Amino acid sequence: MQPTANWTRYLSAVLLALALLVGGSHRARALADGWNVIEVSYCQSGAANGTDYLYIYPKSGGYLFTLDTVLINMIANFCANGNFFYAYLTGGVWNGVILYPGFK
Repeated sequence: MQPTANWTRYLSAVLLALALLVGGSHRARALADGWNVIEVSYCQSGAANGTDYLYIYPKSGGYLFTLDTVLINMIANFCANGNFFYAYLTGGVWNGVILYPGFK
């Protein structure tokens, strides 16, 4: 791979991460610290220069996002079905999740 391609990919990942961090304040207003029941309204996912991302928009407002591919794969079914799941937030950052298939 060309050194320029590596630099471009790295820069794109950094810019995506910064954009996601800047948007985090909106998420914090709609969700409280601690465990939150997330009822999925809709999700938006994609990839930017090889980095997968997922935005989750709860019916309660705000949004959650992740760059973790394992979590993206686990939550995809919940997004497709509009199911509930639990997310743990600390300072507006979600750092824990509990998934119960069929939880309504």
